[in-house]
Amino acid sequence: MTEKIDFENMVGSELLEYVSLKDEFHDEAEMAFCVFRDRYQRDILQKSEILCSKFEYNEAIAFLVATCTFDKVWKNAHTFSMKKANTKNIDKAILLWMYKILFTQIFKIYFCFLRIRTLVLSQQKRKICH
Repeated sequence: MTEKIDFENMVGSELLEYVSLKDEFHDEAEMAFCVFRDRYQRDILQKSEILCSKFEYNEAIAFLVATCTFDKVWKNAHTFSMKKANTKNIDKAILLWMYKILFTQIFKIYFCFLRIRTLVLSQQKRKICH
């Protein structure tokens, strides 16, 4: 019988270590990720809403950005490093790492919307010219 792992009492960096082992220990990685997501979700969603509002995006886009951010965390948990952090506070270091991911997701959506807008405008222009 295996011993139950107490993910609730782990620090965020330990949770990320478990998540980064998803290929070898998928079930444990999923449990660790759920605890991680629950712990940081409110902060990430608030930051997403603030940053998205600067681009005039609504709460639905902010939620999408936050969701994409956690998807990236699941895929790239191994990239977090306290050695690269500018703070000794683990939670603050994780949030700063995630804010970078979040900001990248906002720009991806921005450029996606920009491409869609460009395509729509070019389609409209073609209809007018023909």
